[in-house]
Amino acid sequence: MASKKNLTDAVIGDSLSLPLVFKDENGSRIDISGRTFWFTVKLNPQVPDERADAQVILTAPADANSQNGEVAIGLSAAQTENLKATSYNYDVQMATPISGDEPEVQTIVYGRIRFLQQITRSR
Repeated sequence: MASKKNLTDAVIGDSLSLPLVFKDENGSRIDISGRTFWFTVKLNPQVPDERADAQVILTAPADANSQNGEVAIGLSAAQTENLKATSYNYDVQMATPISGDEPEVQTIVYGRIRFLQQITRSR
């Protein structure tokens, strides 16, 4: 089940990282190696993903972090530099591969994030 979480303010032109930890119903961390994550940011949630204001897709590698249920998904400075100083809708979805079938897709977290105007423009 997806949880709603409004993120703290971010600054246009800055990198943004969203760390996530996955646990089973007993609270034990689960291996997320090979699962694909989408972090999508849109002013209008109705527009298709190819017109998202920012989006990153990441497949969790088979490393110690993924095996411990940890992934950090985020946007680069280049991906945030053309955003407007306003609030956006966002969500993170996860696709779990299922042998011989379509992957199971779940929305993990969703909410709003506000981007603030940057002051320094040294780049």
